[in-house]
Amino acid sequence: MKNRIERIETIKLRVEGSTKSASSPTHKLKYRNESHYLPVIKLETDYLAYRIDNSRTLRQQQGYIRIHPELPQNVFEDPESKVAQTIQEELLLKMVDNQKDFLSDLSQYGQDDPAVITYDGYIVNGNRRTAALKKIGVEYVTCAVLPKDVNAKEIYQIEQDLQIAEDFKQDYDWVNELLHIRAGKEDDRYKLSDKQLCKNLKISVQELRSRLFRLDIIDGFLEWRGIHNQYDYNKLDDAKQIFQELEKGLKTKCSTDILKQNLLKQHVYLLIENRPDEGRLYDHVREVIKNFDEILSTLTKDRGKRIEVDSIPKTDNSPSDQGEGFDIEDISII
Repeated sequence: MKNRIERIETIKLRVEGSTKSASSPTHKLKYRNESHYLPVIKLETDYLAYRIDNSRTLRQQQGYIRIHPELPQNVFEDPESKVAQTIQEELLLKMVDNQKDFLSDLSQYGQDDPAVITYDGYIVNGNRRTAALKKIGVEYVTCAVLPKDVNAKEIYQIEQDLQIAEDFKQDYDWVNELLHIRAGKEDDRYKLSDKQLCKNLKISVQELRSRLFRLDIIDGFLEWRGIHNQYDYNKLDDAKQIFQELEKGLKTKCSTDILKQNLLKQHVYLLIENRPDEGRLYDHVREVIKNFDEILSTLTKDRGKRIEVDSIPKTDNSPSDQGEGFDIEDISII
């Protein structure tokens, strides 16, 4: 990868050359609430840099650091780092290898749409395609270039529009999706309102809050497991439906009782961590949620110990802010 100064100068010269000709291609892209026609150029792959702050690879980056303890924990903080760029390409190629049709189609038909890049060569959309094109020996990538004044918040929204709202079919990890949405709301670089996020994602406010609450439940599971913020934990890989079902159960079975919410979470967390030998995990979880009142009644029958819930942590997206004590014995609280 060329250094940033070389990338900026080369991209600038090629954009200037492109815009001088009325017949030069352009690429239509909507941002700032209107359509823009970006100049399209061809660039050697050396003049392109992967976007390290790429929501598609958040979990994968965490996992890579965990299995390579020799690396510094902040290895991905410097996007100009050759090490970070090399690892990012490796992660992207693993995604490509898991989609053999994607690589074969690219080999047969070539690049359909231009990659969208910043003025200094960072790929906003098309990171996987670029890694795949490099793998099959392509030297030049067609790129649509964003103007220099596009800021971090706008880049986030462009990525969200191009990759999340429309393109989940392209192997977008479900936990990464939720983390990306929460970053849009809470990261100081973006700070999007609920209205802006809903517009970008083409979802209702209710669905937005539902997704944020689901991520809070995942955080609770990781805390319970003793691995705070370790989103690469492999037992999350196939648990999307489980957490969706748990979210519904928390809202329908115990929306006004924080203690019952935490007890239900614990039952489901135990099932995720210690999966039954027979039957689908999803079916076991649904049965627990469906029959939770009966389960709780059995557990609390003839018990005299009262547990207070003042110390149970609550989240901003919890379906209820009210809780009461509960008569129970020999059950730990999350």
